[in-house]
Amino acid sequence: MNSSTCQRIFLSTVFIGLIAAVGCVPKEQFVYIHVDNTTKQPYTVSVDGTELATIAPGSFDKVKAVTGDRHITLKSNGRVLFDQVKTLQPSETFLAMRQFMLNPDKSARYVSCRIQYDTRFQAMLTKAAAKAAHENANATRREYGKLVQDLKLHAYWDGWYEVPMQDLVLQAPPSEVSSSYQSNIEKSVFDRLSEREYKWLKQAVTEHSPTVRQLDMLWAFMFDRFYN
Repeated sequence: MNSSTCQRIFLSTVFIGLIAAVGCVPKEQFVYIHVDNTTKQPYTVSVDGTELATIAPGSFDKVKAVTGDRHITLKSNGRVLFDQVKTLQPSETFLAMRQFMLNPDKSARYVSCRIQYDTRFQAMLTKAAAKAAHENANATRREYGKLVQDLKLHAYWDGWYEVPMQDLVLQAPPSEVSSSYQSNIEKSVFDRLSEREYKWLKQAVTEHSPTVRQLDMLWAFMFDRFYN
């Protein structure tokens, strides 16, 4: 058997395996519902009339719900803050669960940050990159733009928001990630912001002519919050 035939057999086997994997994705799955309590009163979350969790003020937790039409209710000291039927669609990705954020607090503010475990961010923090950024406006804008591309702000919605499946929700990212087959590894973090942080970042991500000081401040925020 020549190498060409072996290669065709190998590719066919991989293709069949992928089809089988897709076919094995169950129609009925679970989803995660992250409940973030940014108020001073406890939250109680129920799905289809069954109470699943009580979330203390200033804390968060997650519950699991079966896919399909689900009646989701959130109460605080007897007051109904969220009462909707949501169609929870199953994931089309093998071994991955859809996830949602539930928080009807109108002051809730969040940010998604893409964390890249590769040489780009490390190089960006070297003295050479910092020196170049300090020496001319073009370099400052370039490095500032790279940081802004990794951020996405989320303001108040109706209390329900679908979070990307790959996001780490309200948890610190790992300090390092290793892989034997992937050189550019990324993680995304979905994190809570104070109102002051949100206002500052909202202005920062729309800045077209950043100063060196603004670049330094954004560097410091992202490094301390997500990379340190």
